[in-house]
Amino acid sequence: MVDTRPHARGDSRALDGSGLVFALREPASRRLVAFARVLSDFVFKAIIFDVIIAPSHRRLGIGEALLRRILAHPRLRRVRDVELYCLPDTNEPFAAGGAR
Repeated sequence: MVDTRPHARGDSRALDGSGLVFALREPASRRLVAFARVLSDFVFKAIIFDVIIAPSHRRLGIGEALLRRILAHPRLRRVRDVELYCLPDTNEPFAAGGAR
C-alpha cells in the first residue's frame, strides 16, 4: 500500500535535492492526484521515486501516463539507465506496462 498521508512540513526538504518533480492536479479542484520525483545525473542514471496516485484516481491510466511523461522529459531522454523504485505490492501496474 502506498503511503498517501501528508508529511510534516520539514519533509519538503527531500524535494529540494530532487532532480525533477512531476505533479498532476485535478483541473477543477486543483487537488493533487499524482506525484513522482526523479534523481539523476542526466547522463548515466535516473531513478524514479515516490510515484503516488491518489486512491480515487487509480486504474485510470494516470500512473502510466505520468511515467511516459517522465521518460519523455528532454533532460531524461538520453539517460542510459532509468530505474523505478516502488514497494513490491505496488509494482504490478508498472510491470504490466513493461517495467522490469
